[in-house]
This record gives sequence, C-alpha cells and structure tokens, in this order.
Amino acid sequence: MSRQELVAAATAAGIKKASSTKSADLEKALAKVSKAKVGGSGTKGRPVDPNSKRQAKLAAPKTGKKGRPVVEGSARQLREAAKAARAAANGGVVKRGRPAQPKAEVVAKPVKTKKAKVTEPTEDQVG
Repeated sequence: MSRQELVAAATAAGIKKASSTKSADLEKALAKVSKAKVGGSGTKGRPVDPNSKRQAKLAAPKTGKKGRPVVEGSARQLREAAKAARAAANGGVVKRGRPAQPKAEVVAKPVKTKKAKVTEPTEDQVG
C-alpha cells in the first residue's frame, strides 16, 4: 500500500493528523481500527441508553423560552416600544447621535508647489 493510499484510508477511518503520521504507525492504527470493527460495532465510548431521561430530553423539540420573563409596562419595555415606533415612522431605521449638518459646497483651492532650485555644478563636481 502506498503512502497516499495509507493516508486516504486513515482519514476515511477517522484518524486525525494522518498526513503527518509515520507510515508504520498508520498501518498499526488501521489494523487496530479494523480489528475493532470486526470484533464489535467499531464505536468508541459509553453505550447510549435510548430510554434514559437525557435522551428523551435531547429528542424533544426546543420550546425557545429561556431566560428571564418580560415584564410588560416596565421602563425598558416602554423605551423599546418608543424605539420601535420611531423606527416605523422613519422607514425602519433609528439613527443615534447628533444630526448631521448638510455640508456646503467646498471650492477647491489650488495647491502651491515649490519650485526646485537649479544650481550650477561647481568645479569640484564637474570632475
């Protein structure tokens, strides 16, 4: 079996980091996995009791009601209702902070550039 076939078989068997494991170790791990599947179901861990309370709780659909109950008429609920009313009146958006002032048109000023000074080369620089 080539290295690539070993890695592919190991990843299919659920062996993690198969590509960075030595080939000899992969062969041993694959042999161990195949023995476990022949001898038993091949699953690891504690068996599941389908009649347990925990399994019944996991199988039941979630109600979606968790946490602290809402008190109608509280100060927070009044604020939330006012916020929802503002959002509905404003097209679904409530902006926070200071209102923006419309910007006046800005006339672009010309950018001043510095002129490069041209100097004559001295006798030392001429060579």
